Order: sequence, then C-alpha cells, then structure tokens
Amino acid sequence: MPDPALSGAEFKKQLRAGTPKMGLFLNAHSPTVAEQLAHSGYDWLLVDTQHGPMELIQKPGVLWILTEFPETIRRIPTDGRPHPKDPDISFNGDSVAHWEGDTLVVDTIAIDTRMRNYSVGKTGEASAWLHSEKEHVIERFTRTSKNYVTYQITVEDAVVLVKPFTSAPHVWTLAQDPNDVWTEYICTANEEPDFWKNVDQKTKDEYEKSGRQK
Repeated sequence: MPDPALSGAEFKKQLRAGTPKMGLFLNAHSPTVAEQLAHSGYDWLLVDTQHGPMELIQKPGVLWILTEFPETIRRIPTDGRPHPKDPDISFNGDSVAHWEGDTLVVDTIAIDTRMRNYSVGKTGEASAWLHSEKEHVIERFTRTSKNYVTYQITVEDAVVLVKPFTSAPHVWTLAQDPNDVWTEYICTANEEPDFWKNVDQKTKDEYEKSGRQK
C-alpha cells in the first residue's frame, strides 16, 4: 500500500534533508490518468500542461491577444486588410483578420522557423514539430454563447505536411472571477523566494559575469 500523502511542508523538509523522492511529470491531458497516478505510490506528481490564462481585448479594427504564458502580446488588425507584400519574419508571425459571419478568422504567415508548432493536435512537447518558411496558419474564433468561445486552428505547410492539419474544435470559457489577477510567469529552478538572498557573493558575481561573455 502506498504511504499516506505528505503535507507540503513535510515534503519540502524531506527534500532539504536529502531524502530521495520518486515522481513523474504528467503531460497527458486527462484527469483520469492524473487521478490514477496520484494513487500509484509515487512521492510526487507534476501535472505539466503548460497552460495560462489568455485575454482578448477588442475594439473596432483591432484585436489584442494577451497570454500569461508565455508572456506575449499579439496585435491583429481586424479590418480585412491584406498581409504586407514583404512582411517581417517574427515568432508570432504577421497576422491579419476578417469576419465570416460570427467567426473571426485570423490569417498568419511569416513565422520564424525557430518557432516550433507545440501542442498542436496533441498536448505536450513530444508532439512538437518544426515548420518551413511556407507555413500558413488559420485560426477561427466563434463566440457560440455569452460565456464560451470555440477555437479551431488549421496549419498549412506544403514543405513539411502531406496535407493541411485541422484541429478539433476547442471550447474556451470566458468565465472570470472578479478577483483574478495576472501574474508574472518566469521559468526558474523553483527555488524559494529567499534563495537569491542566501547565495554567496562569489556565485552572484560569477552569474553576472556569465551574462557578459560573448
């Protein structure tokens, strides 16, 4: 039988004492799998779905998409204009949008080839793939009711894909607690807030110098 679950404080105490702990990273988008693994005898389970809230801000002619993770902003014209003839390559690409009835269609090209397609079709980094300069992405946002938006994405890339990929429709809730606030999302080594205060000066100096090396 697995041992009873440790409290957070006791778990940290044992880690600091050097007690070995065995656990798993879970990328599967399944509450059932998470529940089963939670009762499988491991000391810890990290559900790593790489999610974060997103905010859509709209005014006539433009849409802003703000994402907490990764911290990024997309400004998308919605007045039906075409792409520039020679768009600048960027990680978010060049996006323009138009309306098809109640659906906002966002068309994106000129995506930097260093930007992988991540969690497209299947959640997790294992399903990520690289793309060519010919990649063309079409996103569809449909507000089906006051509280929900349906999102669907199509990826075209004649160099990499045999045929266009179209995802299943995803339903996003617009429900938001009035007390919700955005937080800064930065990947660290999960150290305690006071960790840096206790680092010796030599280590701090070496860390600072490492950022200046070419």
